[in-house]
Amino acid sequence: MSEFIYMLKDLPPAARPEVGGKAAGLADLAGMGLRVPDGFFITDAAFKKFTGTVLGPGERLEDLAQAASSERWDAGSRLAQVRRRIVSLPLPRDVEHAILDACTRSMGEGIAVAVRSSASTEDRPGLSSAGMQESILNVSTPADLLDAVRRCWASLWHERALAYLVRSSFDPSDIRMGVVVQRLVDAQAAGIVFTCNPTTGSTREILVNAVLGLGEPALSGRRTPDVFILEKGSLTVRDMQIAHKQYMLRPSPAGTGLVEVMVEEGLRDAPSIDDGTLREISRAALHVEERLGTSIDMEWAMEGGQLFVLQA
Repeated sequence: MSEFIYMLKDLPPAARPEVGGKAAGLADLAGMGLRVPDGFFITDAAFKKFTGTVLGPGERLEDLAQAASSERWDAGSRLAQVRRRIVSLPLPRDVEHAILDACTRSMGEGIAVAVRSSASTEDRPGLSSAGMQESILNVSTPADLLDAVRRCWASLWHERALAYLVRSSFDPSDIRMGVVVQRLVDAQAAGIVFTCNPTTGSTREILVNAVLGLGEPALSGRRTPDVFILEKGSLTVRDMQIAHKQYMLRPSPAGTGLVEVMVEEGLRDAPSIDDGTLREISRAALHVEERLGTSIDMEWAMEGGQLFVLQA
């Protein structure tokens, strides 16, 4: 592949800094034998080549962070201007070709994908900006894929991300920005599992959140999930709280984007996953916990009866 691309399952250890924390974590999960959606990583070299040609004086992150840290300047309008330019300008031809070729080679044509930012500030001990950058789901055309990549890059120029950099004293010139592109898991149910119960702090309990459809509403807090608490040793369910489910999030049948659809009446007050699925999710999370040597939270999705791990 080119300097701009690494396949998810073939990421060399030395290339981890080039693709960011989220991408490196996904490569680790695949290496643990977990089912991770097929895909590829766009390296920081592509980001640097593009932004190096489109940013003008005073528009680099380090320039803006220095100005914002003075607390005498409202960065909002300047950041919005930079974002508009980034999302509207064409990519260098070699970068564009590498991205589209990698998508075809790794997943074939006509496959809907998820596109997520993977900055070097994400998923690091003591320093995590996970969730501050962009994720675009159900991207279905080449043009939309290129647009989604630009949106991921542009998300570094949001007020919240810049404020985080200023507060954390992270040197913006050291940021490396990768992008993750993976096949979209058309989830029947999805959510997150914690190997340490976050509501009690107990390391003897596993907590699983679950919603019908794609998991974004549970992760963002926009919708109340089903909550299951399991005993860590036996994986027996100690408690559950089943939410009423009026809507669920699904890939738009019209193409790129997501839509909310009505949940069938008979499923609205039923558990979103069964006991067997709960145990499978919990065993996968415990496997990751054992390999990493620490409590973890892990995003998961069920598609066609198979468990996919989306992030940990």
